[in-house]
Amino acid sequence: MVVAPPTPTSPIARPAWAAARFGAALAVSVVAFAGLLAGAAGAAGASGAAAAQAAGDGASAAGEVDPATLAERVAQRIEPDLGEHVAGASVAVVAQDELVLAEGYGDADTDAGVPVTADEPAFQVGSTSKPVTWTAVMQGVEDGALDLDVDVATYLEDSAVEIDETFDEPITLRHLATHTAGFDDPANPGAVDDADELVELEQALAEAAPERVRPPGETVAYSNYGTALAGHVVAEAYDTTFEAYVQDEVLGPLDMDRTTFEQPVPDEDPSRLAAPHEGFGDDLAPIERS
Repeated sequence: MVVAPPTPTSPIARPAWAAARFGAALAVSVVAFAGLLAGAAGAAGASGAAAAQAAGDGASAAGEVDPATLAERVAQRIEPDLGEHVAGASVAVVAQDELVLAEGYGDADTDAGVPVTADEPAFQVGSTSKPVTWTAVMQGVEDGALDLDVDVATYLEDSAVEIDETFDEPITLRHLATHTAGFDDPANPGAVDDADELVELEQALAEAAPERVRPPGETVAYSNYGTALAGHVVAEAYDTTFEAYVQDEVLGPLDMDRTTFEQPVPDEDPSRLAAPHEGFGDDLAPIERS
């Protein structure tokens, strides 16, 4: 199992209604943020796109959602992949701030035959967490602690993370948010195969600092490092850790008590975790956690 430090791109989240409502709330902030950035763009993964399409298929022309039709369409999109590419999945759909679907599909552990339900287990949601990071950033902007157009190095004076000066133009939070910082980006900074080798976010960013290969603002290139760096900027601005800030200022106020950025997940966390799997088709099987 590959694990990552507590970066802003590797949370563990429960799939229950609170997460769904959180998604709805974040959608508002992300839309506003995209408009503010004037040019931010994003892309859903294949399963996310399928779920979005399924939600659209289950909605009437008046914008109302028929729960039975929605459930059928989502199942049609999800179930063909079960046992082939994924062991299990949990889907929650919110329309107009109302939960209209919360359903589990497949297994949390194929060997044990433990099914996925609407509430359990918890999954690692990867880049779906990026809006959480940028919600934290925008809280900092609202507080006056951060500025989207200031050189991010300004916030790193007491950090081990350094931004090289290959180009005259500074990298800003706006560049990081729009994936235009110009990094030659490592795929997963700080990812390790053994939990005992995990390091803090600051160290992971410092050790995996990518080269700057183009001026900021010139080219869009998807960047996990950029979002992780933005999360570290939040931590530096508030003199805390990223995971502590998000817990106190984002997840806690939303009562998302089974969602965490802590890696490894704390022993006292109430969530039951989905088993990691590898392989495809008949070879799809759980792998041992490390």
